[in-house]
Amino acid sequence: MYYLKRKISFKCIHIHHVTNQFPLAARLIGIKQPIIGHIHSYSSLINQHSEDSKLKITENIRDQYKCLDYIIHVSNSVREQGDKFNIKWNIPES
Repeated sequence: MYYLKRKISFKCIHIHHVTNQFPLAARLIGIKQPIIGHIHSYSSLINQHSEDSKLKITENIRDQYKCLDYIIHVSNSVREQGDKFNIKWNIPES
């Protein structure tokens, strides 16, 4: 992350996974470029059987979404998956 901040000039960051906590880490080290989250599925939640694990993953996703500037769900059905798991976002989306 620090390498990215020091060595690479970029206009935005486009990520496909938020559960790895990249958005939060980028903000914590002061990366100011817009971060776009491109969400393909909520499989990390769908594949969990433990309610405790689902809760932790849901909270993590919500925290990561707070660090995004824009979100893209690949389909309406994926967006509906997020709604099903009560994942909310207050950022522009497509």
